[in-house]
Amino acid sequence: MVFKGVYKTYAGEPILKGINLSLRKGDFAGIVGPSGSGKSTLLHLAGGLELPTKGEIHLFGRRIDTLSEDERDKFRKGRVAYIFQFHYLLEDFTVEENLEIFGKLLKVPNLGEKVNRILEILGLNHRRKYKPYYLSGGERQRVSIGRALLSGAKLILADEPTGNLDPLQAEEVFKLFAKLNSQGITFLVVTHNKNLLKFFNKIYLLRGGVLSDYSPL
Repeated sequence: MVFKGVYKTYAGEPILKGINLSLRKGDFAGIVGPSGSGKSTLLHLAGGLELPTKGEIHLFGRRIDTLSEDERDKFRKGRVAYIFQFHYLLEDFTVEENLEIFGKLLKVPNLGEKVNRILEILGLNHRRKYKPYYLSGGERQRVSIGRALLSGAKLILADEPTGNLDPLQAEEVFKLFAKLNSQGITFLVVTHNKNLLKFFNKIYLLRGGVLSDYSPL
C-alpha cells in the first residue's frame, strides 16, 4: 500500500496534508495521534472507502483513487477488511451463525470448513453456539476478526479495535493480530493504547493532518 502526497479536505477544512506512506506485505504498522487528527480518514482512504482530494493511493500494485466506487468495491473484495472499535455482531444469532451469514453474503466457497478452521484459530470453538450477549468483549472482537479472516483479506485495517476492551482483553486481541501477521497478513492499526505499541514493526504519528515516524519518549 502506498500513499503519494495525499490530501483530504472536508467542507474546506484540511484533514490530511500531503500524506506519504508505504507498507510492504507482512508489515504490522500502527498509527497514533490525538483525536480528530485524521486517523480514521486515513484508514478509509487506505481501503478505498473514500477518495483523496489530491494525491495517489496504490493498493496491491494498482492505483485505486482513479477507480469508480463499483470498481473499488470489486477490487477490495477478498483483499481488504476493516475491524472497528464496535464489533457490529448480529445479536440474535450465534457466533457460528454470524460468521456463516457474513460468508454467504461474500459467497465464500467451502464455507462450513472455513468457519470451523477460523473458530479454531480464534479459540472460539467452545463458544460457537453462544449468542453475542453471552460473550466477553474480547470474544466479541475475536468474532469480528473472524469475519475479516473469512473474507480472505491480505490487508486488515483496524480502527481502535481494542478501544472498548480491558487491558488483558486488548493484549489478547493484539497477540492474535501478531499471530495472523506472522502468517503473512498485513496490518495497519489505529490505537491510543501505548501499551500495545510493542507489537508493531512500524509506528507513525498523525498530528494536525501530518504523518511522521513516531518516536516514544
